[in-house]
Amino acid sequence: MKRIVLSALAFLLIFLLCGCSSVEPTVSSLDDVDGKTVGVVSGTLSEEFIDKMDLDVTVKEYTTEDAASADLKNGTVDCIIIDESKVSSIVKIFSGLKTLSEEMGKVQLSFVCSRARADLASALSEKMKELAVVGDILKSFAKGKEYIYEPSQEKYDTVLTVGVCLAGSPYAYINDDDVLTGFEVEIAKAVCDSMGLGIEFKTVSRDEVLPMISTGELDFALGGLFHFSSSSDDLVSYSASYYSVNQMVITRK
Repeated sequence: MKRIVLSALAFLLIFLLCGCSSVEPTVSSLDDVDGKTVGVVSGTLSEEFIDKMDLDVTVKEYTTEDAASADLKNGTVDCIIIDESKVSSIVKIFSGLKTLSEEMGKVQLSFVCSRARADLASALSEKMKELAVVGDILKSFAKGKEYIYEPSQEKYDTVLTVGVCLAGSPYAYINDDDVLTGFEVEIAKAVCDSMGLGIEFKTVSRDEVLPMISTGELDFALGGLFHFSSSSDDLVSYSASYYSVNQMVITRK
């Protein structure tokens, strides 16, 4: 009897969490987003995207997509903004939610170098175009499978210091084995290895990137990085973009 009761309670919890929302939608188009309360997972590309868009919104941060989706369903937030790659799993679990057909915008990721190292940004860009393994790394992570690139050398004459912002999976993160990985990390390893360069990774916050690149503490940086602002154009150089992802709006049905 206890097992039956527990099963019934578990079913009820799942139904309440994922079932159709009884709260009326407040966002039906992109024009409706301004003035609303928007949920976002902290430390993600979407959080940075919202900040750069300078939207007239109230931002509520969450630690997981599920927590944000649950609050959207119960009406705590009006919508959530999230990577397109995360959308299908959310709307599948939370049947009371849907995605707007229009994208909020597109994020294009690049390596970031100082303006004085524009030659490095150019060299990284050219090498990425040549390496088939870059595509292999991206495809592997897109399927949810880590691709750990193994350098061809144990020691290098020249070692670059590379700043890593932990943007989360699949971009740049610490995995369950306490190993720094993500497709951005592995692409950097592959590209630098092919150029005969070693890498020493250093975890940094996004706010530290510009000053540390400007002073030469970092040769370049990665981890969910895209165009900072027009005011920083005289400080940094960007490699060619190696990945782009749409930012989508999820709302109630």
